[in-house]
Amino acid sequence: IMKNDYAMSFLGSALSRSKLAGQIPEN
Repeated sequence: IMKNDYAMSFLGSALSRSKLAGQIPEN
């Protein structure tokens, strides 16, 4: 359960990070 929670949290932060990056064009 702890491993799953960590994975979910990591995935969530990575997703929100990529979402933020997607809003800001880096070209």
